[in-house]
Amino acid sequence: MPTQYKYVQKIGVFRTAALVILGYKETKESPGYDYFNAYSYDLRDGLKRPISFELPRPANVWPRSDVLWMFNLIKFAHFEQSAAPDLVFTYDGCTECEADHFLAAFKYDSNKGWTARQWDKDTSLLLMYDPEPDGDALSCDYLFKIKDWNGDGFDEVAVRRRKVTQDIKHKQVVDDSTMLYKAEDGTLVGPYVYSNERMAINAELCRDSTLDFCRQQK
Repeated sequence: MPTQYKYVQKIGVFRTAALVILGYKETKESPGYDYFNAYSYDLRDGLKRPISFELPRPANVWPRSDVLWMFNLIKFAHFEQSAAPDLVFTYDGCTECEADHFLAAFKYDSNKGWTARQWDKDTSLLLMYDPEPDGDALSCDYLFKIKDWNGDGFDEVAVRRRKVTQDIKHKQVVDDSTMLYKAEDGTLVGPYVYSNERMAINAELCRDSTLDFCRQQK
């Protein structure tokens, strides 16, 4: 069944640029998950420009690259000196599947209006993916928090990723890493956290978490 119901989920306006988030579903009452698109709308000339957060896909491949599943607004963040803060959110690559989980942000540009914030070499940060039922991963967990971690007056994003796999001898292997993403020349880049910082950051990330490995550490 084609999508018949479209609605406005959120609108935010800064100066002459409106950030518009539209939701879609088959019908207003149909079950299932809504999906979302984001646009920058110029109030001066009425032009609407889609904001894409994934690499373009062929036209015959669905979902299209601008679809945001499980869209969830997180907070405003000041990553650098700018006229307006970023609006940070999470989304999934699909629903009812082994999804990829992403972190992304809308960034205001005085020349372009609202755009996608750049993270390293992409416009979204892969937080973690769900393990395949028949794969070797036993668990794939992540934690993140946005705050001024280093006291420079700007926000950074701390991300901890913890993946537990099982090798052919049924031995568990833990890959546990922590990274701190901060703005450099307009892009959020993520060097590994120094070992003397990692323990304090992980403790803060786990402070309000209910994940098993966090409870074991308290």
